[in-house]
Amino acid sequence: MDYQPLRTGSVNNSNSTTLTAGRRQSIPFDFKRFIAVVLADWYWVLLSVLIALTIAFLYIQVTRPVYAIKSALVVNEDENSNSDILDKLNLVKKTPVNFFNEMNAIHSEDLVAQTVDSLNLNVTYFVKGKLHDNELYKESPIRVVFDSAGYKGDHTELAVKYTSDGHFDLRENDHTVDVTNDTWVTKPYGRFKILYAYDPTTPNKYLMNEITVK
Repeated sequence: MDYQPLRTGSVNNSNSTTLTAGRRQSIPFDFKRFIAVVLADWYWVLLSVLIALTIAFLYIQVTRPVYAIKSALVVNEDENSNSDILDKLNLVKKTPVNFFNEMNAIHSEDLVAQTVDSLNLNVTYFVKGKLHDNELYKESPIRVVFDSAGYKGDHTELAVKYTSDGHFDLRENDHTVDVTNDTWVTKPYGRFKILYAYDPTTPNKYLMNEITVK
């Protein structure tokens, strides 16, 4: 008579399989119970929503908006054409260069700097707000325009305040001078003038504010 040990492992495996199968059964979502729990603690839910909305509102008010600008230049390369891209844009003299050289020229630092200066992209306007300075993206009543040499400084901050018809107070480092509209002002960082950005007879809510130019 042979002795056969009890196979406890097979019994345990069978039980574990039964338990695992039982755990895999999906429990349906009890919507009524969920509503009852929410209604029982409705004041905590309402308080959480109000706190979240308050934080979101303050974040929007404090955070300065950032505008992304993208552009595309479509070029049809013609082997029989002697004109190049930059010549069509009137940026450089007409020279026989190939398509890849023109792409490198478009990405050059000198051309980018020339574009930034010509479009005044390096000049921004701000007014003081309740929580932070607000940028006047297209609502600035004035424009600071540099001459063809462009801006030559690193970082300059000016304060412009409208005083009377065609006159502004220009403040820089606690030094204030009277500047007339459309009159050249010479500084170490360049030559510029202050212009109206719109018809002076048209009301503008920011004209009487001190505008910070950066």
